Formats: sequence, structure tokens, C-alpha cells
Amino acid sequence: MSGPLSDITARPISLSSLLDGIDIGTVVLPDFQRDFDWNTGEVASLVATLLCGWPAGSLLLMRGSPRFFATRQFEYAPKASEAVDTVVLDGQQRLTSLYLALRNRGPVVYVLNYADYDWPSTPSAERIEERITTIERTIWDREYSLSRQAKEQIVPFYALSSAPDFFEWRDGVVEAVPTSARFALSDQLGRLYRGLLGTINHYDFPGVIIDSDLPSEAVARIFERINRSGRRLNTFDLLVARAYAADWNLRSEFDEVRREHGVIERFFGDDGLPILQVIALHDRGDVRQPALLDLSPTRVREDWSPAVAAMLEALAAIRSFGVDRPDWLPYKAQLLTLGGLAWDLDLSLHRKDIEAWFWGSSLSGAYDVGSSTKVVSDERLLRRHILNGGEPEVPTVAEAALREATRRRSPAIWRTFMAALTRFEAADPLTGELLDHGESEGVLVSLFPKSSGDLAQRVLATVKVSRSTALLVRGRGLVDLLSGQAFRSSVDSHLQSQFLPPVEDLLTTSSEELLAARLEMFLLQLRATLQHPVLRVQRSVDES
Repeated sequence: MSGPLSDITARPISLSSLLDGIDIGTVVLPDFQRDFDWNTGEVASLVATLLCGWPAGSLLLMRGSPRFFATRQFEYAPKASEAVDTVVLDGQQRLTSLYLALRNRGPVVYVLNYADYDWPSTPSAERIEERITTIERTIWDREYSLSRQAKEQIVPFYALSSAPDFFEWRDGVVEAVPTSARFALSDQLGRLYRGLLGTINHYDFPGVIIDSDLPSEAVARIFERINRSGRRLNTFDLLVARAYAADWNLRSEFDEVRREHGVIERFFGDDGLPILQVIALHDRGDVRQPALLDLSPTRVREDWSPAVAAMLEALAAIRSFGVDRPDWLPYKAQLLTLGGLAWDLDLSLHRKDIEAWFWGSSLSGAYDVGSSTKVVSDERLLRRHILNGGEPEVPTVAEAALREATRRRSPAIWRTFMAALTRFEAADPLTGELLDHGESEGVLVSLFPKSSGDLAQRVLATVKVSRSTALLVRGRGLVDLLSGQAFRSSVDSHLQSQFLPPVEDLLTTSSEELLAARLEMFLLQLRATLQHPVLRVQRSVDES
């Protein structure tokens, strides 16, 4: 073949070979690509899709080293090799997700719980996804021996890197249980691999491969078309078409809502799907795509206004909890839970119960995976508690997960803490100026200097200050700034507004103890305000 098309081929590409290449630095990214930004729920959804053997989109790759742009390694991967074999032009988020899950990289370990399930029957992707969870790597390395993995009936996805890796892991787990249980466990894990897990080891992506000798303008055109245009139809678009009537247009109705209610525009932009999900939750008891597509056009038209009203009440509630900005909302799915309740309940009359649920579900990572199922179960449990009373649901979380959380690896906890600082009216430690009120927008600094590395990045090390105080800190850490004698007599009450001890204790307490004390002060403030336990914090085995 001659001409331009001779530089472009299409063929299946082995996932294993791509991950191997990422691992040795021969499969790389363009240096101008945006950073990896999928959350753990999106990673779990992708892994579940692959386990079902379903298509997960195609990849656009360049063969060889590019001539007109630089490259870089994938996130958490070794440094890029000088001998680049493949450049991933489209597929970064999916391949990074699979690299983290299957090659034991990144801040969390992805695991599958196979207990009490009829393996290896053919499950749906959503049911598999509900069985996928994450464990903080520090906790995993410290506490999850092979015997504990066997006891809790979990498989770490990194054991699926290859068939030999899985069976080596299986043999180790089997040896860690009593002799009488070994045959049954070995047989169960073998069937699980053959019926489901082994799918990943022979998964192929459809790929379009272009040659690095292709003219730069052609590569730029292809990349631009894939990344900037050709917006795919989503579920909301499909329902716009289905619900259309001569005198009613869902898109027009949503655009009108956006114009009338700035909070809808601010939190949802041009995506009206959450309002439709509230309809599906009310009418179908489900928020997943099949339930949405099953809504009749008449039902969408009739329930649109009540659903908008319910979502507005949900947004009012969430903002009263300190979530004044979309990027401080721990999980978007939490709005669906509140919207379902607000359909026929006045949320303001049950504020303490609902706010306690908000903080507990946010800090415990309850919506990290299986969020659609969690929306339905939480809405029912909250409704039952509000209407019938009884003991409230109190989630549990490992103390280490909160104390060691950083913005990068625990974004939901970071967003929760930012909302809490607003909710409890954080004041500048030096001036007492209220932050994020009116014109006084807070600036984030750390308790510790940048040179302290991970400590400076911890969520619990984050403090809000005024711009003038931020200039004084200049990366040296707030604790260092407060070591000056001039500040010691005037800041204690301001520190308390940010869940921090008096300045004398602040300056004499070790870093880890200070973070533990701040966590305790934060939880005490929540419990005292709401008269509700909110959250059970479980200490690690070696600390209890």
C-alpha cells in the first residue's frame, strides 16, 4: 500500500504488552498530556468492564519516538526509556488506571471481595464493581498478610499481572490457612480465575497505530479531533431525544433552570443528568443508566419540576454544610441521596441527622466505589431513620486513612476538610479574620515546611490563612511562623477555629501527634455540634 494510509494501521493490542511497556518505560505519553485525574470509582468501573470482557474503547498510538514533541512516563511508572517504542496519544486515563490496579503502583491497592458470591457465574459489570474496593497502601503493607487476605476473601488485583503471578499468589494464600481448608480454597480460587479473573490476562484493546514519520500537521489534526471535538452522546442527550414533544424540550427546560438558578449552573454546568437521576431514584429506586433509559417520556416531563425543586433543596443543604464550591463536594453522588430525600421531606427539619450522614459518608470513603448502589441504600436508611427513629448508621474508618491522607491520594477527604473549615468558620490564625466569607478568600498553607515532604502534603496539615499571612509563611510552615514570641499571646482562639491546639502545644508537640490531635479536635467538634457520633475511628492493630 502507498500513500498516507500506509502510515496508519488498525489491529488488536494486548493489554499485558502495553502494561509491560509502561513498566520498563518504552510505552510513554506526550509531555503535553494532562495529568491522570480519574478517581478510584472510575478505575473500579473500568476494571469491572474488562473482567466482563466488554469493549472499553479504542486506543490511538504512535509507533516509535516522535520527532516534534517530548515524551514522559506514565504516573507512578519508572522513568521513560531512551528507546521509546510506543506513544499513547489517546488512552492515558484508561491505561494509567489499569497500570495502578494491576501492577501494584500508586497510593492504594485495588482488591476484589469474592465472599458470598456465586462465582464463576456470569455477573454484571455493576455487581463486579460493587465488589471492588481500595485499601490505603500504608495500611495494606502494614496489616494485610496472606492469612488476612484469605480470611477476608479478597484478591489484590496486582495478583492478576499474569497467570503465573496469580497462581503464585494463590499458592501463598492457600498455605496461610489451616490444612483442612486448603483444598476448598485452592479450588475456589482456581474456578474464580478461570471463570472471571483470567479475562484480564488475555484482554486486547482495539488500536489505531500511526507512524512517527507521519507529518506533524497530520498528527496534530488527529490528536485535536480526538481530544477537543466529537463530543459523545451521553445519557442526558439520549433522554433529551426520547422525552421530546412538540411543546416540551428537556434541553430547553434544563437551560432555563440554569439561567434561573445560578447554583445549578455552578455545580452542574451543562450536565442535567443528576436531576434525571433523582427522578429515577424516586420512580424506580435506582440511579443507574438502565433505570434512566427506562423512564417514559411522560414520566420525565411530569417529574421534571419536582426533581428540580428537590435538587435545589439538596444543594441548599450541602452548602449549609460548608460546601460552597463544587470542588469542595466530597462526592457528587451524595447530592442524589439528598435529592431523593428532599422529594417529599423537608431537609431543614432533619438537619442534624442529615449533616451527620454527610460528614460520616464523606470521611469514611463510603462513595468511593459502588456509588450508585450506595445512593439507593443510604436514601432508604436515612428515610427509615428519620421517619421511624432508632439508632443511626455510624460508618467506620481507619485512623491511618484520615491521618495519612493527602490531597492527591485522598481527594474526597481533602474536599471534606475544606468544607469543614468553612462550615465551622475558620479564622486567620494571626488576625482572626473570617475566611471564605465575603471578600476574604482563604489561602491554603501547611503547618509544616515544604522540606518535610509527605507531612506538608497531609490533609490534616492544611490551614487556611489570609493572603497577608500566606506571604509571611512563604512555604516555611505555619508552626515555624508561630514560633516567634510576638504571636504567642493572641492566636489560641483563632487556632481553635481550625481544630488546632493552643500555640504552646502546637510548638511542643511532634508532627504526627499534632495531626492526631487535630483529627480528634475535628471529630469532637462535629460530635458536639450535631450531638451524633458521626464516625467511628478504628486504630491500627499495632497502635491499639
